[in-house]
Amino acid sequence: MQSTSNTTHRTETLILFILMLTACILFSLERFVAADEGFYLLASKLVMEGKGLYTDFFYPQMPGLPYVYGPILKVTGYSWIAARVIAAFFTALILVFFFLKILNLSGKRILAYSGLMLLLTSGLFIGWSPLAKTYSASTLFTLLALLLFDSEAREKNPMYMLLCGIAVGVAVNVRLFYVVLIPIFLATILLEERSKGVRMKTAVAFLAGGFLTFIPHLYYMYIDFDSYWFNNVGYHLERSHRSPIVDARSRAKLTRILFGIQTDPRADGYQFPFLIYTTLIYVIFQLIRRHKVHISAWIAIALFVIHILPDPIHYQYFTAVVPFALMAFLLFLNELFKTQRTSTRALALVLLALIVGHHLYLAPYIYNRFTVTGRGVKGISKRNRDQATLDATSQISKKIDQFAGKDDYVLSLWPGYLLESKAQIVPGIENQFWLRVSHKITKDERRKYHLLSSKEIAGSLSDPKVKVLLTTPQRMKRYFSKVDLSALGYKFEEDIYGMQIYSRTLRHAR
Repeated sequence: MQSTSNTTHRTETLILFILMLTACILFSLERFVAADEGFYLLASKLVMEGKGLYTDFFYPQMPGLPYVYGPILKVTGYSWIAARVIAAFFTALILVFFFLKILNLSGKRILAYSGLMLLLTSGLFIGWSPLAKTYSASTLFTLLALLLFDSEAREKNPMYMLLCGIAVGVAVNVRLFYVVLIPIFLATILLEERSKGVRMKTAVAFLAGGFLTFIPHLYYMYIDFDSYWFNNVGYHLERSHRSPIVDARSRAKLTRILFGIQTDPRADGYQFPFLIYTTLIYVIFQLIRRHKVHISAWIAIALFVIHILPDPIHYQYFTAVVPFALMAFLLFLNELFKTQRTSTRALALVLLALIVGHHLYLAPYIYNRFTVTGRGVKGISKRNRDQATLDATSQISKKIDQFAGKDDYVLSLWPGYLLESKAQIVPGIENQFWLRVSHKITKDERRKYHLLSSKEIAGSLSDPKVKVLLTTPQRMKRYFSKVDLSALGYKFEEDIYGMQIYSRTLRHAR
């Protein structure tokens, strides 16, 4: 009977994964392109071509993500579709792992399936997770760490905690904010383990796993500490282009949105505020009864707090919070279901039905928002939404290759068009964030950190290796209005999806 039960469970899990993967791929391939995806994917391509993060080009993030996407894309071919399928695969794994975790913790399929539906229809989660950004990879490894941490076998086998430490370390290597997970896991180990010997053994195994993932950082620090520091810390201290007062107002506004005090196109109803409030209620409920608060609630709170600190702050950052806050909510319902009072169990059932109904009601709007209208989606407007699709991006890349070869440079202020192109991007603009700090540092620092100023970008058009300029009318006016393109041999070729392509003849490029 046990064998039959296990087989049925594995079949159920496999079917769920196939369904979730199909849903995530279909959505991901229709979802608008996010600007950050361009520099993440070009960085993945560049490291596979032998270039070094920080030392060969500016990359203001932890070093992990290019080594997650890069090796896979090198096999599949560098394409936007392949990148989105990878992100969808990670998101489907998150959904299935989440389902298994809730089923394991509660033993109730109604909670596991409801949780799966809630996560799948969360606008903040599904709108940002199946993208080639840091969210799906960092969340996946955090959830994997949670599965290893909660395993009954971890007390008997230190390897579980070693792997847990590695999973947390990988999450941190993808997105620095996840460093807050380290004290959360350590505190839980020290407070929950009864035996001092077990506490020490478990903590050491966890830290050893984390240290293994820190070794690449020691390498980057050794070869060029200044570049490592500037890319991961220094840039982020300087990147805000707004005054402290404006930043404070922006943070206050977003805080009101996150807690449901103020409505905003970025938010989908009261999905996120509901999770925040119920997570806090769950924690208080457990503490009052002197019962264990599951680590997922502390993870949700820690990730919420750390993501509200940076300048500037963006709503999409809180994608990281959703799975763990939702887990806390479902565990709260599970506690209510355990009570002997029929009215309490009925209340839990009504609460679950209301939130599921709210999510299902918003699902068509959320799909339409991220794939058709772009309402409230960062970087998307009526002016550029036709341009911000996978098909448009691929077509523009193909146009670039009509005018530039594999050894030619292309000046594009957004690096995403170079993912599928055989041409090279002008060194110093491998990502779009040069704009935020290039004017704040010296010429020598720009050279060291591989950044260009606005003036230097315009000046690079005289480089004979630059064969194509890709720009918009707005950017042409802002950055290249003083450049005589015809004198440098550039001629206008065509306008495609609002992008203007200028090519340079071989005679003028010599």
